[in-house]
Amino acid sequence: MTVRELARRLKYSKTTVADALRGKPWVGAKTREEIQRKSHLLGYRPNPVASAFLQQVRSRGSRRYRANLALMMPWVGRILGPTRKLFYQGATARAAELGYTLDGIDPSEYNSVRLTKILLARGILGVGIGLLSRSIGHMSLDWSKFATVAFAYSLTRPAVHRVTHDHVLGIRTAVRTCYRRGYSRIGLALRHDSNARANGLWLAGFLETQQSHPSHQQVKPFLSTDVDYTPERFAKWIRREKPDVIIFHTAALIPSLPLLTGTGPGTIPAVLLDRHPDDPYAGIDQQYDRCGAQLIESLSSLILHNERGIPPRPTITMIPGLWVDHPSFPHR
Repeated sequence: MTVRELARRLKYSKTTVADALRGKPWVGAKTREEIQRKSHLLGYRPNPVASAFLQQVRSRGSRRYRANLALMMPWVGRILGPTRKLFYQGATARAAELGYTLDGIDPSEYNSVRLTKILLARGILGVGIGLLSRSIGHMSLDWSKFATVAFAYSLTRPAVHRVTHDHVLGIRTAVRTCYRRGYSRIGLALRHDSNARANGLWLAGFLETQQSHPSHQQVKPFLSTDVDYTPERFAKWIRREKPDVIIFHTAALIPSLPLLTGTGPGTIPAVLLDRHPDDPYAGIDQQYDRCGAQLIESLSSLILHNERGIPPRPTITMIPGLWVDHPSFPHR
């Protein structure tokens, strides 16, 4: 519904309706409140991109209008780890290509009311939620003001559109590559928080692949809390399950055991579900830069369709990972 159509239904002039919706003081308070109330009941929703563009035209600015987006992620603007750095770079590059500016904001520094005010003051139209510092978390904002897309599963509330790595496909690729290389007893080592960040999909995908192989080749996964993820417990698990290759989340979670870190005969090769560019192991490149770019594309689509607030039916866009080989993972 346009302002012209709204004015015709409310029986006011287009100028009066437009000024009332913008809260202009020269429209009487009673008339202004009536127009705002009835326009809401009629389902009128202004287009934020068009409004911002028209505001620039009225101000006769010479600079091309570029809508504003926000990427909320802990430690943005400080030292970023390789995961967040790749994601941030992909998001920033795609935002520039599509004509948006992208503000990095650390949400932990503000309460919800203050954060909403900051976003509105900066003219933010879309909010991207990056990886949060906790594996399962929630965030409070006036979501009705923004288009919102989250990355991965660390934001559990509210339920919004999200972009994520395809975890099930990733672990299937890792397991099948191990079998093709001649390994028959494939182990999985995960901390509970790592599996929670993947919404439990890594463990689910691993167990599904195990069911298609004989029972004597099936290896019980090593699942542990952060405190119990120790070399001693890991060595005990290896003696009991006898894996000939082990799939880990990241290289940082490989225990310091000669069987795992050595290079001689009898060592057990490691495969990573989240391989970073400089890791000396084979595994899955989750394509964080592509995930960041896709998050911006999803935000842009919501903005162009004037979709704001918590969606009634959230969608999930999955980005497949890429297998990256390494000499540390030979054919058996």
